[in-house]
Amino acid sequence: ALKENIQFQLILPDDIATTIINILSEEDLTLILSELLENALYASLGNPNANIQVHLGMHDEMLTIKVSNIGKGFEIDTLQNIGISKHTSHQDTGGSGTGMMDIWKLKERYHATLIIDETFTNLEASLHTSISLLFNQKNHYIIYSDRYKDLIKSINRPDVLILSKE
Repeated sequence: ALKENIQFQLILPDDIATTIINILSEEDLTLILSELLENALYASLGNPNANIQVHLGMHDEMLTIKVSNIGKGFEIDTLQNIGISKHTSHQDTGGSGTGMMDIWKLKERYHATLIIDETFTNLEASLHTSISLLFNQKNHYIIYSDRYKDLIKSINRPDVLILSKE
């Protein structure tokens, strides 16, 4: 992020370490963070207002890992195929599509809820995108988006809940 002039913020409560190790293995935590950070970094490249924020903490007594960025949002095909097949929006920079598949596998293993939250910014073609894993034993996939009308027409999956911000 520093090399690409992207602001980076880590929000980590002092008491979270014990909670995390009681829920996730160190290997799984490392994989989640590396995959989500790589996606956020790629999506932020070239955006003059780029920033990435990582938050590990508790939300309603559940461990939550949230990575947010301002930049390019997910392609609709990517949202459609998460957990089904490898799909990348940055094959030109070495992306293989395995990152979100790995996240999906961990979501399934821990019965976590995957939440993708997208909000248009005032900047042209920029989205504020957050990807959260909520360790709540519910195993849901939720998309909360300003692009609701486009997504509801394009995503045909019974396991996806698409919510509008309107």
